[in-house]
Amino acid sequence: DNLDALTLRGNAYYALGELDTAKEHYRQALHFDPEHNDSKQGHRLTKKVGSALSKSQNSMTTGQYAEAVKHLNNLLNADPNHQVFVVAAWGDLGEAYRKLGEYDLAKENIFKIIERDSNNWNAHKIHGNIVLDQEDYEEAVKIFRHAHELSGGDASVQQDLQRAEAALKQSKQKDNYKIL
Repeated sequence: DNLDALTLRGNAYYALGELDTAKEHYRQALHFDPEHNDSKQGHRLTKKVGSALSKSQNSMTTGQYAEAVKHLNNLLNADPNHQVFVVAAWGDLGEAYRKLGEYDLAKENIFKIIERDSNNWNAHKIHGNIVLDQEDYEEAVKIFRHAHELSGGDASVQQDLQRAEAALKQSKQKDNYKIL
């Protein structure tokens, strides 16, 4: 029944990205005092972030990338300094913009992740896919090799690397039909 302790635990779980547990701690504090200001703020923020997160994940899963961009921006606006959700949102924004063909915005979001953590292999993988979509095959191979090293041999990165190498090899061959 210690409101400050419940709020502190809620804040800690929120910082770790455990939204459901954080929300439960805030609810317990609000059960004892419905007007406890810190718990009310934490509960509202947790609900706002959780809603934007679930809507963006649903939009990404169903291929509604323009809708996902809107929800991801709402997530970033709700808490622009969160350590867990911001990096994930930037990665999803990069992927969504890539699927929409807006490569400059996709790169901008991916570079934010790489700037914060240069060893994030998933960000390098998304960056490689952006460059591959832009048909810069040599650069894509280089990026995928770096991502493969960072990932420790992840199978999906290996597949992307092989796809980029095949595209590079094919781009160097003459297409006689195209010449005719």
